Amino acid sequence: AQSKRPAFTREDYWKFLNAAKDQEMQDFIKIAAHTGCRISEIMHFRLADVAHDRFTVEDAKSESGWREIPIHNEITSVVERLAAKSTDGFLFTDQNPNKYGQRTARMGKRFVRLIKKVGSYKTGVGAHSFRRALATMMQENGVEEPKAAAIIGHEIGTMTYGVYADSLSFAEKDTIIQGISYRRT
Repeated sequence: AQSKRPAFTREDYWKFLNAAKDQEMQDFIKIAAHTGCRISEIMHFRLADVAHDRFTVEDAKSESGWREIPIHNEITSVVERLAAKSTDGFLFTDQNPNKYGQRTARMGKRFVRLIKKVGSYKTGVGAHSFRRALATMMQENGVEEPKAAAIIGHEIGTMTYGVYADSLSFAEKDTIIQGISYRRT
């Protein structure tokens, strides 16, 4: 079922931003769209995981998800503002964790309501569709799959790239991320 989840388009990105009436949701959308991070990764970013130029994911779904993601120039001010106003050491502050310590439930439910508000989306659409959007844009830009996988946090299944190859340099990741654009054409 997950392989059937569609990617959001650039137009979807703008529809969601315009429909989101509060700053927190707009910030979430921008970060999800420009990083391809899972909702659990975004909502668990501690300020210690955020530098002036990158996010560090150290507790991902799998080891291949442990990575550094460049901060896109279009969201630098968002990240700086969120970090400056944090009251609890997390990028998204004041998210009450559930009994399992997960800080994602509130934002996940809010995003689902936003999807319904915007309307006419296929089954399976959710925050994960931003990961698909980022992967699609990297493919459109001619980014080789192992490089895209290093940014998205997917395992590379081959012996050559998956086992023996060195990791992608941060500078190369940054070039790839900065090449992504949600600007309307």
